[in-house]
Amino acid sequence: MLYSSNGGTNFGSIKGNITESGGITKFFQDPVNSATIYVGYKNIWKSVNRGSSWTIISNFTWSKTTAFAVAKSNTSIIYAANGASMQKTTDGGANWSAIGNSLPTNASISDITIDNLDPNKAWITYSGYSVSTKVFFTSNGGTTWTNITFSLPNVPINCIIKDNTTTDEIYIGTDIGMYIYNSSLSGWQAFSTGLPNMEVTQLAINYTIKKIRASSAGRGLWESPLNSEVTTSLSDYNLLQDARVFPNPNDGHFTLEMNVLGNDKYVIEVYNIVGKLIYSEPLGDFKGEYRKQIDLTSYGQGVYVVTLKNACSNESVKKIVVY
Repeated sequence: MLYSSNGGTNFGSIKGNITESGGITKFFQDPVNSATIYVGYKNIWKSVNRGSSWTIISNFTWSKTTAFAVAKSNTSIIYAANGASMQKTTDGGANWSAIGNSLPTNASISDITIDNLDPNKAWITYSGYSVSTKVFFTSNGGTTWTNITFSLPNVPINCIIKDNTTTDEIYIGTDIGMYIYNSSLSGWQAFSTGLPNMEVTQLAINYTIKKIRASSAGRGLWESPLNSEVTTSLSDYNLLQDARVFPNPNDGHFTLEMNVLGNDKYVIEVYNIVGKLIYSEPLGDFKGEYRKQIDLTSYGQGVYVVTLKNACSNESVKKIVVY
């Protein structure tokens, strides 16, 4: 763990008096005081002087803290997780209690985000391939949880963040890109225009320039204007109407069906889970009903991404296919 006070010219270690070994599972800067930082090993450690000295603020019995978040509106409230287990403190770590007894036990919690105004509102994500166990929400501090997975594809969800300029807009990073949800949408929508098919590992928002940034596993760092800054919202998106793939899941054969509204140049592309293009078909100046049968049996079972792209504007719609 390194720290620079001169813009990256020099770095120095700030592990200091931390006695636990192993890699850092999570790093968190206090949302109110930038000199206060938290790191996760087995337990959570806190520094109020940029890492010069540390205090342990938990006494967990689990092997490591895989996710935690500190509430911006009350930094004494911290949610933490390991596997399917969750703990919460309301007094800065002096006392912890188990929460989320009604949550699934067949998947591991990967990330946590807390509402910036109400610390009782929090969202968690799950890694792994458990169907319908992807995103859960609590409005009462973890006493009860609501499953808001909806129709998300069955892929690991790695990270989550709330846009603090909105009431309830949240972004998630998955193994195949990004998705967005708010209460005005009927479900999750892909938020990956211009983004390669990649594993999104972390998300951060720069509120000064109003952009969200996504890190990847080996494909660099990417940024996009926040959805609230985009002129045309996802709910008004009309590039392609009623685009669907069926059956899904399937045996490697599926049908792509859509209604192309504008007379423009379109491209159909299919990528595998690691982002390799395996199928491409230009449609030229096309408008109207379109139906195409696609065969993936020669590529093996897995998760595939069908991208319907406007070649002129670079707008696209993504559909997930499970074979």
